[in-house]
Amino acid sequence: MSDNRSTGTEAPVAEGTIPALEPGQTPVEIDTPTCRGDVIAAVFCLCFALIVYFLVIPAQVYVPRAFVGTANSPAFLPKLICILLAVLSAVYLLNSIIAIRREATQGRARMSDWAIAGGMVAICLAYVGGILAIGLTLASAACVAGTIYFFGERRYVLIAAIALILPALLWYFFVKVANILLPVPGLEILGDGGAPGIGMTAVVSVMQPAGQIAGLS
Repeated sequence: MSDNRSTGTEAPVAEGTIPALEPGQTPVEIDTPTCRGDVIAAVFCLCFALIVYFLVIPAQVYVPRAFVGTANSPAFLPKLICILLAVLSAVYLLNSIIAIRREATQGRARMSDWAIAGGMVAICLAYVGGILAIGLTLASAACVAGTIYFFGERRYVLIAAIALILPALLWYFFVKVANILLPVPGLEILGDGGAPGIGMTAVVSVMQPAGQIAGLS
C-alpha cells in the first residue's frame, strides 16, 4: 500500500475543481462563510447605510414642512433603518476583523461561482433600470423570466407562467390590498413641457388628490 508522500506524486485534482491557490489551501463554495467574506459584506453594508442616509433619503424622500423632525415624517422610518443597519454593520465589521486575525487562511471560491454571482448582479441592475423605463410590474416579469432562464430552466411555458403570475400578484397586493401606487415609468425624465397629460404635474395629480397635495404643502 503506497501513498503520495512515499512516491513524491500529488493526488489528482477532481474534475470541476481548481488547484489550491496557496499550499494547504483548497477551493471553497462561494456561499461558504469565510472571515474575508464577512469583512467585505460588513464594509458593503456599512457604506450602503451611510450613502442611503446622507444622500439618497434627502434627495428622494419629500418631507412636508409640517412633518419635519417628527415621527410621522416619511423619512423617519428609512433613516431609522439606516441607523440600525450602520450600527449592526460596524459591529459585524469589528467582529470579522478580529476573527480574520485569529483563524487560519481560508480558500477562495472558483471563478465559475463568481461568474454566477456577477450574472445575478447584472440582472438586478437591469431590473432597477427596467423599473424606471417600463414600470415595476413589467420589469418584475422580465426579471423573473431572466433569472429563471439564467439558472438553467428551459421550459418556456413554465417560465412564462411564473413570470406573469408573480408580478400580477405583486401588483394586486400593492395596488388593491395595500393601496400603494407603484412607480410611474420615466418619472425622472418627464418634464412639464412635454405632451399634455405626461408631465410631472400631471403624474402627481393622478397619484394624489388635489386637496391632499394642498394640505401637505
